[in-house]
Amino acid sequence: MNELEINDYLRRALQSADGQFSEVSGSRTEYLSEDNGSTFLTTRPLTPRTGKPLSAKSSAISPKPPTPTNPHEIALDLIKTRKATLLAGKACELMESNEYFEAFSKLNKAIQMKPHTEEFYIFRAECLLQFCDFNAAISNYEFALSLTDKDIAEEWKRRLGFIHLLYSQCMYDEHKYNEALSEVELALKIEPNNFSYQCRRLNYLFALKRHKECFAQVQCIFDSNEPTAEMYILRARLNRLVGSSSQCFFDMHKALDLDPSNEQAHNIVLEMNKSAEECKNSAVSYALNGYTTEAISKINVSIETNPQNAEYNLFRGTLYRQIGSYNEAIDDFMTTINKISHSEASKLYQDTIRQLVLTYNDFAVECYLKGYYEEGIALLDQAIKRERSEKGFYLNRGDCFKAIDHLNFALADYQQALELDPRDWVIISRISWTKTGQKLDKSWTRTGQN
Repeated sequence: MNELEINDYLRRALQSADGQFSEVSGSRTEYLSEDNGSTFLTTRPLTPRTGKPLSAKSSAISPKPPTPTNPHEIALDLIKTRKATLLAGKACELMESNEYFEAFSKLNKAIQMKPHTEEFYIFRAECLLQFCDFNAAISNYEFALSLTDKDIAEEWKRRLGFIHLLYSQCMYDEHKYNEALSEVELALKIEPNNFSYQCRRLNYLFALKRHKECFAQVQCIFDSNEPTAEMYILRARLNRLVGSSSQCFFDMHKALDLDPSNEQAHNIVLEMNKSAEECKNSAVSYALNGYTTEAISKINVSIETNPQNAEYNLFRGTLYRQIGSYNEAIDDFMTTINKISHSEASKLYQDTIRQLVLTYNDFAVECYLKGYYEEGIALLDQAIKRERSEKGFYLNRGDCFKAIDHLNFALADYQQALELDPRDWVIISRISWTKTGQKLDKSWTRTGQN
């Protein structure tokens, strides 16, 4: 068979195969019925095609044939290789000039002639991306990867991951969140530590309201990347969306520690501080009008939004003291002291200590009235430890000691109170009754609480 006969044979083979191209990757006419020119990329929204995808495997491609040894077979294979390469080269030129339909048709013919050339499938996949046929593009890339063990395969894998990401975004835009999640997870299988893919998966999980998995994904992001300000801002926004304002606050400040000039973090912190102050003002208004429970609810929001502001804890502690929730009040006062780092010279510290000792005293009086005298003594010990110049504390502790017949201790406390105020007739009466063994009137107790 001479060269002319070979060319004639090849021409007839291509003509007979024309009807099969649509089975492999669709016909040019099919696409032209939907679009009409090279302005496709800029005029059409990025929406995936519907219907049967154009798969690289949709036509049965036989296993790679053995290397020909017959001279005629070698000549035929050489001519087919040359023509397929010329078609692919022309297709690349057409793609550069945005003539994707013509390029697509030529690549189909090139693949029909040399079905085991992986580069042709890659070129066709890029063409299919211009038609937004993501399934077909993915199929072509996967088939090309199955044909090659070249070093460039890693680059093709990364490109395949990006196509999965692009397809997931299309699904997300159409509110198909489960499909979007499936696609981005395929991308993550290719590049598990890709920050963009991880963030996109987080976005889809949140759209599906799978918040527990959102936080697991955030932790995965922190485990696989060096923490940055943007990562802390990302987690802060997620915490804020699920109502965890305090965690949002701390993450924002960590972001600012890493990037003090981060405008986004500064704006969010300022917004949160403003919101916290507004809630605190509402709490004050409620408290002044006697709505203590509502005031506590509001100040709770302030503390959650700005947990570093010690004044909020002091204010809530005073509200708890008013309604007799002494344990909660003491906890808030101790928290306030810790937040200001025991700065004894500050007015806030002094105000907090005053409220704390008064709370110990009020709690002790309540214990006394209920018969829990030893508990009352322990509370007053704490009050006197922090405030030794308040006669009422000694007087009340003396009453507790007298109630359990520890008269010597009771007299010692009464004497200490008398030293602080020698003219107080109530103290003098207590001393007299203790010495004569008379019982106390409990209604006289609760001194020094204001």
